[in-house]
Amino acid sequence: MSDQPSSSSVSRRSITRGAAWSLPAIAVGAVVPAFGAASPTCANPQIHTITWGTKPSGTLITDTTYTPTGSATTLSTSASGSTGGNLNLRVRTAATSGISLSSVDISLPSLPNAGQTVTFSFSQPVSNLTFTLGDIDRANIGRENVGLSPSNFVVSDRGSVVTGAGTTDDPFVGTAVAPNGGKAGNVTVTYNSSPISSFTLRLANANNSGISIFPLTFTGC
Repeated sequence: MSDQPSSSSVSRRSITRGAAWSLPAIAVGAVVPAFGAASPTCANPQIHTITWGTKPSGTLITDTTYTPTGSATTLSTSASGSTGGNLNLRVRTAATSGISLSSVDISLPSLPNAGQTVTFSFSQPVSNLTFTLGDIDRANIGRENVGLSPSNFVVSDRGSVVTGAGTTDDPFVGTAVAPNGGKAGNVTVTYNSSPISSFTLRLANANNSGISIFPLTFTGC
């Protein structure tokens, strides 16, 4: 299964053969981002969506920012750790994981104990942040582990091959291969208990593989 974007639904998984493997533990040392922030500062907050496909396919999101039309809130991203995965943090405009929306690939290189932390930062607090993560499954020679921080989110939809609470201490884990083009490895989360100004996503154990993050919808200025 190719990592290259195409006009049809594809997976980020690529096949690695002949390698011995023991499952590494997910690292939990990422800096906890700000949360419990003040409410959106404008008088009349609106629902906005950060659509990754407003940038060309292949755009590296850490090299740019996103400001939804009609919004005064800007999103920026940064990453640390094992950031050398194929198409890592690049926009994908083709459908994938059973969803016909643009997404961003988050992937790891073929290295033992690889792990990556991606921080998504808003220029001002937002509330009711919701998004879907795609293709969390058992791929190649490891089980993809995904932990989000802060942990005060709720899971509103979960695919059949995903277990775990989704936190850094109890990450989402792929237990089986999700069929290519299907939703079995997808989860949808919402931060609806308090406004936040940033969140982090920690990906580990995805040797030469990865996941997707779909558009971010929030209430804010």
